[in-house]
Amino acid sequence: MKTLVGALVGILFVTACSSGSGGGGGFGGTAGTGGGTAGTGGGTAGTGGGTAGTGGGSSFPTMHCEVDPDSCICIKAGGGNEPTPGVECAPGIVPNAVCCTRLGYPETGTCTCTQWGCSTGSISCTCGLFITGDQASCDSSFRHCCVRTSQLSQPTSCSCSDFECRDDETEVTSCGIDMAGCANGDLRIDRCTPEPK
Repeated sequence: MKTLVGALVGILFVTACSSGSGGGGGFGGTAGTGGGTAGTGGGTAGTGGGTAGTGGGSSFPTMHCEVDPDSCICIKAGGGNEPTPGVECAPGIVPNAVCCTRLGYPETGTCTCTQWGCSTGSISCTCGLFITGDQASCDSSFRHCCVRTSQLSQPTSCSCSDFECRDDETEVTSCGIDMAGCANGDLRIDRCTPEPK
């Protein structure tokens, strides 16, 4: 994931201006010099502007998002971070994604979706954030699945094997993505949007 540059502040403002002696120019329209003609032309441009605005709303024009193969990140656009309409950070964009928000998102914090992968060896299986693997859980043939007790409320890794859990671990039913948590006390959500969901 490349580093986001710039301050995490700023709000995009689009201002519609009207001029001409007869009828104002529409949103995003060019004002003319004639009376009724300029007003009519402006109204048409305004309608076009409204349509663009509607389409833009579905692609989060106030957000700056970057996507890598195993993760993506979004912040509020501004301060040198240009909006990226059409770029979304969500499950499906990143396979087996666990999405988490930092405190203050979307005004100041970040939202990330990170791949939850599982790697299986001859005697054990390990799952976690950034672990390479197409599966989102360990095979059910392993007898024990364990999570560090200190991470029990927000597991970022998990392992299954035929060995019992260590003293500093707690046994769990599986290492599936449903039990995955977020690091640093971040909040797990479904996807990164201007309004966390």
